[in-house]
Amino acid sequence: MNKLSIRFYNDHEVRAVWDEVHSKWWFSVPDVVGAINLLAWVFIPILYVFGQAPEGDDVSKFLYNFCFDHPAYLVSICAIAVMVC
Repeated sequence: MNKLSIRFYNDHEVRAVWDEVHSKWWFSVPDVVGAINLLAWVFIPILYVFGQAPEGDDVSKFLYNFCFDHPAYLVSICAIAVMVC
């Protein structure tokens, strides 16, 4: 018998199902991706500082326009604050 569970990660709903045959939890991929979507705003600014940010990424485009007046790590700090609050 499978058990259905709804969990929360950073106030995002993540659906999971327990599979007794394999003795493991299976998580909904769209739910997990939605919950960790802000992580790009934490890590890409760090890559940007070292010149390794992916070309054409929305975060990279934002940083290109934003970082003329502000340091890139400020974006990471704000993203962390949004995830924690």
